[in-house]
Amino acid sequence: MREEKTFGSTTLNKILFYIDNQSYVERGKPISDFKYKKWEHGFIPKQLMQYKSEMKEAKILEEISVPYFGLLQSKPVSKITPNIDNFTSNDISIIDSVISEFKGVNASMASDRHHQLLCWKIARHGEDLPFYAYLITKSDEYTDEELQWVEDSIKRYEGKSIHNN
Repeated sequence: MREEKTFGSTTLNKILFYIDNQSYVERGKPISDFKYKKWEHGFIPKQLMQYKSEMKEAKILEEISVPYFGLLQSKPVSKITPNIDNFTSNDISIIDSVISEFKGVNASMASDRHHQLLCWKIARHGEDLPFYAYLITKSDEYTDEELQWVEDSIKRYEGKSIHNN
């Protein structure tokens, strides 16, 4: 993705969100240990800023600013070859699949896609998003009553496994 003109920090946030959620859908667990919080422009991995700071301090990550349609785009650039030894073949398959879906997708397009998710629409600003909330499919055809049911269902499941026996 490094060579992609459209790839920047915003798109990275979206890619990480979709990778973890796709893994959760397929295997019942995310790939990373990130927890996602709803902010103004999307679900952001809460720990990412700390990790980026640590990687910059260790000189293994650089964030560069490049002109993009009259604005400056922040691009994370790895200074080392990634170590993928801790990823399973399933992890890598999910990662590759999600990344390929985002090729040529700019931050605005990624945000638009993100904001169509029903879990985006019902989550509150600053709220942590449980992974099972992603299972709720996107639709613009839900009634207020259905949306209330979804919100109540999420509240009931908070702190519980959806894989109870």
